[in-house]
Amino acid sequence: MSARRYNCTIIGAGASGLFTAARILLQRPGISVALIDSNPRCGKKLMLTGSGRCNFTNSDLKLSAYNTDDPQKLLRSFDRFGSSDAIDFFENVLGVLTTNKGNLYYPATLRAGTVVDALRYFVEEHGAHMINGCKIKELHKNDKGFELITEDGEKILSDKTVIATGGITYPKTGSEGDAKYLLTGLMSFKDFTEFKCSLVPLYPDDQSLKALAGVRIPATVSLIDGKEQTVSSGELQITKDGGLSGICIFDLSGRAVRAMDSGREPVIKINFCNAEPGECCLMAAVRAKMFPERSISAAFSGIIQRTVLDYVLKKTGYKCNMPAKDLSYDDLVKIADALTSFPVKITDYGKASDAQVSQGGVNLASLDDNMQVKKTKGLYVVGEAVNVDGICGGYNLQWAWTSASLCADGIIGDTGL
Repeated sequence: MSARRYNCTIIGAGASGLFTAARILLQRPGISVALIDSNPRCGKKLMLTGSGRCNFTNSDLKLSAYNTDDPQKLLRSFDRFGSSDAIDFFENVLGVLTTNKGNLYYPATLRAGTVVDALRYFVEEHGAHMINGCKIKELHKNDKGFELITEDGEKILSDKTVIATGGITYPKTGSEGDAKYLLTGLMSFKDFTEFKCSLVPLYPDDQSLKALAGVRIPATVSLIDGKEQTVSSGELQITKDGGLSGICIFDLSGRAVRAMDSGREPVIKINFCNAEPGECCLMAAVRAKMFPERSISAAFSGIIQRTVLDYVLKKTGYKCNMPAKDLSYDDLVKIADALTSFPVKITDYGKASDAQVSQGGVNLASLDDNMQVKKTKGLYVVGEAVNVDGICGGYNLQWAWTSASLCADGIIGDTGL
């Protein structure tokens, strides 16, 4: 059987792979593009984003929302294809009506399936060859381009190849860190940062937090790693096994993972009241005066969820049934400090199956401005397979669209195709 040959093969039909194909086919009709994915259907992981609602971009793109080895190149990339470009493409090319909640943009249907369908319909209508249920095990470069070897031993030939295989999160969707082994021999190990979890639950050394399992509460959390402090706000969730989750934790988790993997034990300080210590102390003092005969648990129950209040009181050394009238000023200060800066030492983090995004991958500095591997002409890497990861809020999908667009520009601009 003769090997199939294409102008461009894209390994991975997720967000960045589909978008790369769409951008190429829009501008170069007739070019032969194959999208190869190990799943029976494309976009499996994309279907899960934003709890199925697909927050696909953020109009407030900022470097502080990202972790990468080359921040300035990342900034230049967003200058070339940013959030407004992504919104325009979805609206005016793919026909997806969008809506926003502040800086966060979604399909108006609030369904990730809308985005997947729009991309799939577009690439299929423009002639993309969809090769589903096919896993690429080897990738080789020769003087005629690239040779891809499938798990079944079939050869697929290509002039250009795009690695869009994602990272290591949600491995059941096919994200198993394939980029590293596919690029073996085509890049130096120095060009690659090991994949780690990001946007992942964190686990403390204190198992007593299991008493708060199921709690959801607005909070501000600070990650203390040596002299470094990072702050995030949002809903805090306590998992059934006593872990810390929620957007505010996810946004700090990448830093926490890097710290732990370097042998350090970072500390999370939780502000359960979203208030300054002095303000919290005043709120407590007012209520102690209003309800002197009540227990401190009952007197302060209008400030914070009682389950959380009782837990913090006990951990701080107070009996929940102590009369509010017996509290001294020093007691009020101590309780307020505990409610606004409750320390939790972090000693572990969730598995890849618990994480929403990977950090690590091919170093951005090892790619040119069009996502082409500097050492291997015709080979491109996009999306989560690149060492760029962002916090929650559409930042990671925007990187998928941006890197895909730059890659498409490079492939389109190659007059050899």
